[in-house]
Amino acid sequence: MNNNVIPFTHQRKAREEKCERACIWLTRLDAGATFEDKQELGRWLDEDASHPRILLEMAALWDQMSMLSELSEIFPLDHYARLQQNRLHRRRRLLIASALLVGGVALGGAAFMHGELARYLERDTKTNYQTAVGERRTLTLPDGSEVMLNTNTL
Repeated sequence: MNNNVIPFTHQRKAREEKCERACIWLTRLDAGATFEDKQELGRWLDEDASHPRILLEMAALWDQMSMLSELSEIFPLDHYARLQQNRLHRRRRLLIASALLVGGVALGGAAFMHGELARYLERDTKTNYQTAVGERRTLTLPDGSEVMLNTNTL
C-alpha cells in the first residue's frame, strides 16, 4: 500500500519543482535575461519533454504578452496559441448552448402559460351568467374571486 503513495508524492513534488523552476525562468526573462541566460534556458527546456509545456503553463498564468514574445524568441508558441483558441471556442460554445437553453425554457414556459390561459378562458366562457332587470348578484368564480353583476347583465 505504501508503495502507491510514495510515487504519487514524488511525481507531484517533481512537478511542483519544475513549475517553480519555470517561474524562476519567467522572472529572469522578465527582468531582462542575457544571451547566456537564454542559452541556459534552452538547455533546461531540452532536459525534459515536459519543461516547454510547463513553462508555457506558467507563462499563461502570468498572462503577460511581453513574456510570451520573449518566449517566442526561444521556441515557437503555436501550442499556447492553440490552447488559447480552444478556450475561446469552448467559451463560445458554452455561451451559445446557454442561450439556446434559456430560449427553449422561455418558449416552453410561454407555450404552457398560453395553453393554461386558453383552457381557463374556455372553461369560464362555457358558463353564462345573467341578471334580470333590477336584479343584482355576486358570483364566486372557480378561482375564488368574486364578480358583481348589475341589473340586466348578460
